[in-house]
Amino acid sequence: MHGMKRFTGDAAAAAKAAHETAEKVRKYKALLEVCARKNSAHTYDLEGLESTAKLLSINAECYTMWNYRRRAIDALYPPPPPPSTSPAPSPAPSPS
Repeated sequence: MHGMKRFTGDAAAAAKAAHETAEKVRKYKALLEVCARKNSAHTYDLEGLESTAKLLSINAECYTMWNYRRRAIDALYPPPPPPSTSPAPSPAPSPS
């Protein structure tokens, strides 16, 4: 390609780099599989949150997993109920 330097390094170094890249891809695919399985099963748990955190730290543009993460957080940590709008009962008069 234009402007790209040719690799003139050691073949062993190239093989090591290829092996490291293949290992990263394998880990990414395994994480993606776990997250996708939980997403399709609508399973929202802490393991799913941890898996999506790892996955999204590798690839932040995986929007399906952001949506799964949002639903998992909503399921695990529901918002508190709104405060009651009815007036508070007045205190009973003290006997004097």
